[in-house]
Amino acid sequence: MVADPHGAGAASRLEDVLWTTLFWILLRDSLSGYSPGKALLGLRALDRRTGDPAGVPDSVLRNLPLVPVVFAPLLGVYGPLFVAAVLVVHGLVIVSSRRALTDRAGGTEVVED
Repeated sequence: MVADPHGAGAASRLEDVLWTTLFWILLRDSLSGYSPGKALLGLRALDRRTGDPAGVPDSVLRNLPLVPVVFAPLLGVYGPLFVAAVLVVHGLVIVSSRRALTDRAGGTEVVED
């Protein structure tokens, strides 16, 4: 095995991880409104207008506000601060409206199953 003098292999692996994570975040609620965590907790994401389980479009819109967090590692030492700021804003929206920022973005709501 020949060592890669330019580190292109590592950059390619990082890019693969980022794209996989991006797709996971965007599509995680598209399986009948369940993500693995929601399924474990007996929760489900529903389309707020129709009451149907969240599908692919709902999941993408719902999780779009979380996409910048995927790229936080590229910010170096500022990455953790950025993630903390996103979580604080998300938490403040939940406290003020009892709905998550992601639910507002996607027109969804999380209910007990």
